Amino acid sequence: MSCTWALIANPSAGCGRPRRLVEACVAGLQSTGLGVDLSWSTGPGHATRLANEAVESGTSGIIIAGGDGTISEVLQAPLPPDLPIGLLPCGSGNDLARSLGIARGRRAIDVILAGHGRQLDLGQCGHRRFATVAACGLDAAVSEAKLTGHAALPGTAGYVWATLRTLARHQPTRLRMTGDFGTIQMSTWLVATANTSCYGGGVRIAPNAQPNDGLFDVVIVDGALSHSAALTLLPRTLFGRHLPHPAIRVERTPWLQIEPIDSDQQILHADGERLGHAPATLCMQPGALRILTPRPADR
Repeated sequence: MSCTWALIANPSAGCGRPRRLVEACVAGLQSTGLGVDLSWSTGPGHATRLANEAVESGTSGIIIAGGDGTISEVLQAPLPPDLPIGLLPCGSGNDLARSLGIARGRRAIDVILAGHGRQLDLGQCGHRRFATVAACGLDAAVSEAKLTGHAALPGTAGYVWATLRTLARHQPTRLRMTGDFGTIQMSTWLVATANTSCYGGGVRIAPNAQPNDGLFDVVIVDGALSHSAALTLLPRTLFGRHLPHPAIRVERTPWLQIEPIDSDQQILHADGERLGHAPATLCMQPGALRILTPRPADR
């Protein structure tokens, strides 16, 4: 039986410019004797259906050309944990690829052709899975602003701009958080439940997070911090230098229950998409995804 890979591409990713990269990837795979089944997604949820169809057809692997949102859609399909997944990062954020050391452009194609795979943990909230960071509080509000078109700039610049706009009107939220560490009840600016190190187009919210250790790094920013102090903390967060700050608390746990104290619900975001609402329980799925990454010596 011939070896055929499914290539699921989002034509809107990266301001609608992934086609040249996709064509180069198809040519590269075909030059090695592999077959390629290329499909372009046409709207929300379509990438999930395409991934479902690829799995049902017995595909040898799936390549995702797009950003974190496209990856998120594919993750909602029932992917076998040993099915190789390749990434062609061409979105506005590309946080999963960045965390795994996968560069943009033709170097991403080289990673796929090399075929070096590693198992990656995934988070789960209800029936939805996520790969990077689940956000609650200020960072979820920022992600919502970007998702609804209130932050026109891409990547980190868009995240910073949306944060500045959102911070001015955002108020801390009292939450109850329970995990292997016990129960914490406090006012918070944000709670970032991290499988990987960054979100928001490169913001290193959890610089020590490892996507294969079976644990979330839960980063909590104390709500007692003033608006002005929170603003001065932002530049440190961009480079992962915020953890020594006394208002930052980090806990490590394979599961986390988040409960709002003063409101019925709090929106949750992950991978640049709406994940659900708290109260919710986030659980780690160790080794749930096999992903093609650079070899350690190549990173």
